[in-house]
Amino acid sequence: MPVDNKYELETIERLKKGDPALETPEGWEAFNRTTLLPSRRKDFPDSYQKR
Repeated sequence: MPVDNKYELETIERLKKGDPALETPEGWEAFNRTTLLPSRRKDFPDSYQKR
């Protein structure tokens, strides 16, 4: 998926609705921490500082 579309609100909402595990706050937080944030760091390395 093109990076331009990957993080659009519509794409994220469609993803959340398509997976029951992501409908709970805990499930969404786990997905965000383990999948979404690492993917954004890879796609936009200059936006994140290494600690």
